[in-house]
Amino acid sequence: MTKNLAVLIDTAYKVKVHFNVSSYELNQYEDGSYVDFKVNRVVDLPTLLKITGDLELMFFCDKGSLIVRLVERDCY
Repeated sequence: MTKNLAVLIDTAYKVKVHFNVSSYELNQYEDGSYVDFKVNRVVDLPTLLKITGDLELMFFCDKGSLIVRLVERDCY
């Protein structure tokens, strides 16, 4: 496991607790990994940004849900 992937997994757990969700989806690839959280809304964005640090966040809409993607550092 690379250091960047370990940071991603550790941060994903903290975000999971912040969102108060039961699960998330880890997508691991040779050229970079990311984690997707399916939520209804984002509450307390400043705290989310503190938790994620310098990892990249992306937001997508999917069938009425919000997908929050946390991207491994140095993968894009």
